[in-house]
Amino acid sequence: MSMFSRRTRTAAAVGLTAIALIAASPAADAASATPGTGASAFLARELVRTGHHLTTTFSGTAYPDYGLTADAILALDAAKTSQREAVRSTSYLGSHITDYIGAGAEKYAGASAKALVVALAQRRANPGHLGGVNLTARVIHLMNDHGRFADQSAFGDFSNTFSQAFSIIGIKKAGRGVDAKAISFLLRQQCPGGGFRLNEVNPKCTDRTTADPDATSMAIQALNAVHPTTASRKAVTAAQAFLVKDRAGNGGFHGGPTTPAVNSNSTSLAIIALANSGRPRVISSARAYLLRMQYGCAFPSAFVGAVAYKAAAKAEAAAGGASARPVDQDRRSTTQAVLGLTGTPLIDISNAGAKKTAVAIKCG
Repeated sequence: MSMFSRRTRTAAAVGLTAIALIAASPAADAASATPGTGASAFLARELVRTGHHLTTTFSGTAYPDYGLTADAILALDAAKTSQREAVRSTSYLGSHITDYIGAGAEKYAGASAKALVVALAQRRANPGHLGGVNLTARVIHLMNDHGRFADQSAFGDFSNTFSQAFSIIGIKKAGRGVDAKAISFLLRQQCPGGGFRLNEVNPKCTDRTTADPDATSMAIQALNAVHPTTASRKAVTAAQAFLVKDRAGNGGFHGGPTTPAVNSNSTSLAIIALANSGRPRVISSARAYLLRMQYGCAFPSAFVGAVAYKAAAKAEAAAGGASARPVDQDRRSTTQAVLGLTGTPLIDISNAGAKKTAVAIKCG
């Protein structure tokens, strides 16, 4: 899954500088350029192509996907490229902010928290604000008495461990103190065996089968972002061991119960989660997997630089020939792959020192 795929409440609602190297040897570009620049160039192209935002399609109609757009902006910031487009896309997100995070009585915790992280990574003139909304205050306000950051919505509460992690990271990134209740609530989502569940409840998790690798990776990021305690250190150590145990022989990592295949999204999240675990070989192998998933010059130009979700998706693109085009899944996996290739956790993403333009991708 993406870092926080925006749920649709209504239908209206690295790669390398020299991508040519990938066609011959997928891992060759790992040392030839800043990691993630080729993948970020693909994302910048896609953002421009669809009017400074990314879309998702329902019943043949394309709708703006604000959450995916936010992921793409964070990827451009992490890769330190394409800021001209990142700024335009952030402005687009700001102009539609209430469509994304909710308006009036409708308030969505995960979307608000991700928008906060984007605003802070983009270093807006008014920190923590976007589209006229004080996102820092909004996220803090959405924490309930249990310490859970919850949606306030007529459509129901769809917040989860991703929402909790993004909220904790966003508040910390804003320079505010994170309420201890929020950390305690997150720790209660850890199951026997070290993994964290995706769908939150207040009682402590007692069922190891509900653990989700992606939620686990996000929980680790959140716990690493705040001042560590004895409990959080133990939780992170156990969670990291859970992830390593679950990895595949090809270097990639499996997704959760509903997406069990080895894939680029889960692998990218795991790389960030394992950064301080003392497992450099595991991380190196995972990055090599991401590079093998990257589309090289043997594919149509529209694909070049993107990172496929999994091997089957790459094979399908190859079978499609010259008429094949990137799909929604390619864009989602590429946003995550940039963070995995650059090794940048959400708490550290910033556009400071980033180049205005994308790296030129040349084939042939």
